[in-house]
Amino acid sequence: MKSITYPLSTKLAILQQCEYDLSLWQQWLDETRTADQIKNLASLEPEKWTLKLKLIRWTVRILGKINTNLTIKLAVNVFKILESFLVSCLIFWSSAKLNLYRRQGLKVVVIAGSYGKTSVKHWLKHQLSHQWPILTTPASYNTPLSNALTIIKKLHSHHKVLILELGEYQIGDIAGFLEWLKPDYGVLTPVGWAHGSRLGEKAIIEQALLELVGHRCSPHVVLSDVVNKSFLSQKNLIRGDQKLIWYGSNTDESEIDYQLILTKADQKGSGGKVKYPVNNKTVSKKKSSIETRLLGLAALENALPGIALTNLLKGNIDIAIKASAYIPDIERRLAVSQPGGVTLIDNSYNTNPGSWQKNYELLSQLKLNNLAVVTGGFVELAAKDNESQQILLANQLMEIASVVGVIKSRFNQPLIAELEKKKFSYLVGYSQAEVLEKLSNLNLEKPIEHLWLEGGMREMYQ
Repeated sequence: MKSITYPLSTKLAILQQCEYDLSLWQQWLDETRTADQIKNLASLEPEKWTLKLKLIRWTVRILGKINTNLTIKLAVNVFKILESFLVSCLIFWSSAKLNLYRRQGLKVVVIAGSYGKTSVKHWLKHQLSHQWPILTTPASYNTPLSNALTIIKKLHSHHKVLILELGEYQIGDIAGFLEWLKPDYGVLTPVGWAHGSRLGEKAIIEQALLELVGHRCSPHVVLSDVVNKSFLSQKNLIRGDQKLIWYGSNTDESEIDYQLILTKADQKGSGGKVKYPVNNKTVSKKKSSIETRLLGLAALENALPGIALTNLLKGNIDIAIKASAYIPDIERRLAVSQPGGVTLIDNSYNTNPGSWQKNYELLSQLKLNNLAVVTGGFVELAAKDNESQQILLANQLMEIASVVGVIKSRFNQPLIAELEKKKFSYLVGYSQAEVLEKLSNLNLEKPIEHLWLEGGMREMYQ
């Protein structure tokens, strides 16, 4: 079979999307694609021409006339060695700076988990900044390099709380962060399907994230979503001097420290009651009303770590609770707008089986009229889980939507096949823009009133 030839800009764009993982990149190159897919990918450009990507392009233009792919791999491996040395130097520098400011009262908070990390970071920044000078990493930055650069470039002596997000792609990643960050507090968001194609089975994902509570440098206090209790309680890894604090919407008050009782969830936002310890003593709890303009149970659950940290830092909890009412939208995470008279709910940043279940429950509750859902399904699941999860997604979509737009990938054929099998109204495209254009041209009996974007689909998955 003749190999497909892609433009250099396409290859570099995919390399960037693969985060310079050459095995993932080679897997993408080896995939068989239709003529339409190849044509669609031919004009692809990198999201940002970083210095690293420019250097790789420069190397290819000088040395890669005979074999472009081999030259790209060579350049990536050479720059990986140089980058590793650079990151080590930056970590040493940022660690020294952290130690200096820690002696001046700085508290370091780290967030790990399969999903919800960036949303929790957004909440923490909003809630805590009303009482202390806060610094967080921007967007979803969660690598050693981005964390080190944030500390070096933006951390100043007036900051009292530093909040960092920790990414994990293999066992040992979280431990590596802890050894130089030495955090005071940790937050463990729900652990489930994430990076399954890299980490493998859920048990391995759990093992990778357990480092937050079992490592010698792990924080003395860890706030964990109560959904993690099923596997954390079975592991005899918690240090004697370590405290686990549980948060979530569990109805059994005896099993949870910071508890949310949801009372309202509609298109205008969410509301409920939050129970929390008085002076960090679980025997005495107070109940307060809480509300937010953000959608769903998950949004209010994400407010609980901020309330708990406010309590631990001896701040005013009422301020943290009241601040929840006017938290700004989190970009591409259930952000609501109304373009052209259609209510758009943009949750296109990411999707996985765990986060989708909460969104499915919300959609079932909202009962939105004439709803169109655009999704690429799930990606990066372990191979044994992919088919069953895609089929489950298809059946749940058919329950709540009038029409489904699928962004095609090499993972979601079971999703498309299930929609076809049940003769449900659906359409397929190679990008979100193409699917949206097809939806706008669709001749429906009733026009679309609500549009839900559930996860995007980067070209590396095509």
